[in-house]
Amino acid sequence: MEPVLRERYNEDKRDLFEIPVVRAFCRRVVNLGIITYLDFTTTFDSTVPAISKDALGAAEVWLCGEGRLRKQIPLTVEFDPRRNPPE
Repeated sequence: MEPVLRERYNEDKRDLFEIPVVRAFCRRVVNLGIITYLDFTTTFDSTVPAISKDALGAAEVWLCGEGRLRKQIPLTVEFDPRRNPPE
């Protein structure tokens, strides 16, 4: 993102997932397959360091692009790596 855009969005009071340009960017990341380079989640994984919680994982990018990411999204068994570990 250009520095000018970054500065402009720093002043924006909305969360990232509420900004249409960000949602469109997330859709593009998913459509281009770049999402495969991301960790699955940063929000729902308790082993992720606190500093990384501000970043978006693949799940958050996908939800944002779909317009389904929310501030208080519930942790379900499907997203909980402790209850549903990878095989």
